[in-house]
Amino acid sequence: MIPIANVIFDRIARNLPNLKAKLKKAGMGEEPEDFVKKTVLTAFYMTTGIIVFLFLILARYNVLKGILFILP
Repeated sequence: MIPIANVIFDRIARNLPNLKAKLKKAGMGEEPEDFVKKTVLTAFYMTTGIIVFLFLILARYNVLKGILFILP
């Protein structure tokens, strides 16, 4: 993983004060940094997948031509 990304994940985890206690209470044996990393990467992959899916659907029905016409 990119070193700066690890720093960002660590800072996010530190700014959530009760995260470690909540993970323990939920029975999850993960460290807060690993949980934040997994959650952010999952959100990124899901968002990317939805965007690609919508692009393919819009391209199939030629809606992209109308959108590109509206955008300067």
